[in-house]
Amino acid sequence: PESPCRRPWPGSSPHRRREAFRAPLCPPGRARAKDPPAVTDAIVFRDVRAIDPAHGLDERCDVVVERGLITAVGPAAAQGLEPGSRVRVIDGRGRWLLPALVDQHVHLREPGHEYKEDIASGLAAAAAGGYAHVCAMPNTNPVNDTRAVTELMIARGAECSGARLHPIVAITRGLEGK
Repeated sequence: PESPCRRPWPGSSPHRRREAFRAPLCPPGRARAKDPPAVTDAIVFRDVRAIDPAHGLDERCDVVVERGLITAVGPAAAQGLEPGSRVRVIDGRGRWLLPALVDQHVHLREPGHEYKEDIASGLAAAAAGGYAHVCAMPNTNPVNDTRAVTELMIARGAECSGARLHPIVAITRGLEGK
């Protein structure tokens, strides 16, 4: 029988394809993401509080990520993996490891009020806070009530790395409620 300390993570498979990391080029004056991390075969989060409500997990343990997939979770899941050129070990004491978050109510202000916040800076800030997806409200100038504005926001979000943008569209013209 398989040791509970090296149990595979539900849904993980060494055969699952993974999209390569590509940092999109941002236009001049826009925020640019940090360079991708160095290539490693494994990342080990040692003694981290792992929380995943979908799998009923809330415990202090080791989490092993190999080639972008969680392969082992448990008190001694990282046993035998030592730091080196191909294994990165992160001390997880005092830290939490949880699924990416979704913010369903953000105000990015672009288009129209870029001086307050633009899409690039908003997505970078969201990613820094642990959010993988943000849903932007339609109260922009012009209001996001047409396909053209929505497509502009999606294109701007795709230009810069960070959280993924999901524009919310107004259900009435100009947010008038009629």
